[in-house]
Amino acid sequence: HEPPAPDSPERLAYIGRLLVGPLIGTFLAVPALALLVWSNRLFTLIPSSILEPLAQSDSALARLAGTLAAEISTPTGLILAITGVLALAYILLEANRSSRVERERLFVAVTLMFFSMLFWAFFEQAGSSVNNFTDRNVDRVFEERVITEAEIGTTLELTLSQEQLGYHNGDELITLNVLDKLRADRQLEVRWLVDAEDVGMGVGGSVIPASTFQSANPIFILLLGLPLSALWLFLGSRGAEPSTPVKFSLGLLQLGMGFAVLWYGATTHDPRGMVSISFLLLGYLLHTTGELCLSPVGLSMITKLSPARLVSTMMGAWFLATSFSSYLSAIIAMFTGVEDHGGGDPGYVPPPIETVMLYGSVFGQIAIAAIAASIVLLALSPLLKRGMHEAA
Repeated sequence: HEPPAPDSPERLAYIGRLLVGPLIGTFLAVPALALLVWSNRLFTLIPSSILEPLAQSDSALARLAGTLAAEISTPTGLILAITGVLALAYILLEANRSSRVERERLFVAVTLMFFSMLFWAFFEQAGSSVNNFTDRNVDRVFEERVITEAEIGTTLELTLSQEQLGYHNGDELITLNVLDKLRADRQLEVRWLVDAEDVGMGVGGSVIPASTFQSANPIFILLLGLPLSALWLFLGSRGAEPSTPVKFSLGLLQLGMGFAVLWYGATTHDPRGMVSISFLLLGYLLHTTGELCLSPVGLSMITKLSPARLVSTMMGAWFLATSFSSYLSAIIAMFTGVEDHGGGDPGYVPPPIETVMLYGSVFGQIAIAAIAASIVLLALSPLLKRGMHEAA
């Protein structure tokens, strides 16, 4: 039936009927989802006797398989996996019922959804592993001066900051846990006995909070969004604008390069395990340019490639793939966990020298995966471009 006209008295009742279903569904879904998340902490469907050997394996692939199996075997993970399989099966069934042009367009859309899912799974490390790396291993202090050899044997009055991480004040090793405890007790002002290992340690100055660097991405978007849009218009006016698959490939390539920068920064850490802030900012810059290549064309691609009868379904599938990205991102971040290093204290954070390459190795593996995915997608781009049937 046609909806009532905008000025019709029945219009308000019609809108109300449309909203009843979503509102009731949301009201019922929120407690159900909360129950699922809570149940994740209680049990998994695969016995721990099978998962633990995989988690403790020397093989990175075995550990990855064990982690994936453990997550998928939780109630939430299982429901998400089943939902994804059913959604993919429905799309393929509809593709089989469609004309050749519609079918090929749907295959292109599903392929680009997969690569988009990979992109966001890696990109969203910004709020987890990259943020922890920033907190624990990026030198965020603009110190006033450094300790010299002439000060060995003297006692200083100083305010503890990130500059003292990894150093010893007498017998006490300064870690994040120590700093957090002293900060909570408002006892960061300490007497520091200078010894030979303290030469070169920064003193005083200002500290940039790790959370501040979460603003790097939006700042780069504001600075680069318009220039990049102008570049696409310039290339489009000359018939040289990259196709959507190529833009996706460029996004993955730049994301991989950003993680490669973070990996290289970790490998060039100072003796304390700290990394220059410039590597972090360059990494964020490359992540942002990658995002600007891929993100703006995502939903637009879905609406263009989907048959009219499936546009809403395909948009839902796109957001479902985004939820998979967040789930995969959390799994990837698990490999940067350092809690087991504290002799039984679940909140212990080791000194920077012990964590820097834990993050670095994961960033390096992400870089390889993202760059490899970009190469595969670039190789598929001519085939995908033909499958889009832009002239049809």
